Amino acid sequence: MRRSTILLAAALALAGCNRGEEGTQIAVTANGSGGSMESDGQVKIDTPAFKGAFKLPQINLTAESFDINGVHLYPDSKIAAVNVDGTGKDKVTVRFTSPADPATVRTWFAEQFRQAGTEVKVDGNTLTGRDDDQTFTIDLSPQGQQSAGLVRIG
Repeated sequence: MRRSTILLAAALALAGCNRGEEGTQIAVTANGSGGSMESDGQVKIDTPAFKGAFKLPQINLTAESFDINGVHLYPDSKIAAVNVDGTGKDKVTVRFTSPADPATVRTWFAEQFRQAGTEVKVDGNTLTGRDDDQTFTIDLSPQGQQSAGLVRIG
């Protein structure tokens, strides 16, 4: 497993330890092995050097736990899952929910990226741009009065 992937997983695990009812699911894959942390805190590691399972306190990642070029998720968003795929060029997928409808969240993201100097293309409820070295896409869809979002980097 690459060092950057391990560090990202460790940082995410320590970023928001909390015993709330809902947690964030985290998965890391590198070179055909990896690990995961389920939303209930169950951790599984499967690498050539170590295999095991244990339980940690649940973590709840929020809007402030993630950013692209300094732009965090819409205020009060909750991250449901983080997937890090280091098997090729690093790819990150983040699923989240936001407390506003997709149009409001989309407009907010577009303005935040403009203020940060990051050019994004808006097509319906999808924003596409480039961070320092990779492309990213944010897809938004309605979820009742809220939004469900999916960020893809790489």
